[in-house]
Amino acid sequence: MVAEVLAAYRDVGVCVGDFVGDVHGIDVIVRQFPFVGFAGDRARGIRDRKKRGEGNREFVVKEMEIKRDVMEIIENLLFGENVTYLQCSKCKVKLSSVDTIVLHGTVGAGAISSALYLCRPDTSVSAHVVVGRDAEIFQLLPFDVKAWHAGKSFHAGRVNLNDCSIGIELDNAGELQRVGDRYYSCFGREYSPDQVYTTEEEGRARYWHSFTEGQFAVTEEICRLLKVCYGIKYLVRHSDITPRKTDPGPAFPFDELRKRLKF
Repeated sequence: MVAEVLAAYRDVGVCVGDFVGDVHGIDVIVRQFPFVGFAGDRARGIRDRKKRGEGNREFVVKEMEIKRDVMEIIENLLFGENVTYLQCSKCKVKLSSVDTIVLHGTVGAGAISSALYLCRPDTSVSAHVVVGRDAEIFQLLPFDVKAWHAGKSFHAGRVNLNDCSIGIELDNAGELQRVGDRYYSCFGREYSPDQVYTTEEEGRARYWHSFTEGQFAVTEEICRLLKVCYGIKYLVRHSDITPRKTDPGPAFPFDELRKRLKF
């Protein structure tokens, strides 16, 4: 895991040269971005109570044993084998109500690096969840805490959607540039042709990083759970609520997702 953290720091532009081989330096990274903290502490507490069967917990424990591979939401946290909890302590305000899910594209090099960036105390952005291309999930905030993901936004007669929405970031490089027969992201990474989704606008081709089937499937599962748990009324893209934004972009099958979830 330390190697993954160091690699992620390189992706988000943090110099890690001084940390290599330095136990104290690595400890600084882990303390600043613990992989089990804030949400993770609460998750451990929930698991412990369920194991002890306090109060009315026994039935739930038995149900979880039967449905071991099923994702669920308990006390505003996702539970599943592919969920990792991160610390995002800069966000502390509780949401008074939630009725909207906003889907974003990270335009980043990877799920871990994007999640770490969103957690950084010196950035003004955050989200509740980051979904990786291998269907891995990073939860940064409980779903009842306000995240800074929507910015200046409006939808259904309301402004500032941060106040009533859950933000899901999808790991994706965004729009790509074609150079000859090769495709590059805005941060210089090359992508193979089988990862490219092409659109045509006014006779000009545009190229986008595609999403994976596993990523779509787990996003659908999370949105379905959120709809049931919080009575979600609206599923929107960042581009739907902020005109200057394009994410998650045309490569994401948004209409299919809405159809499946009956929004």
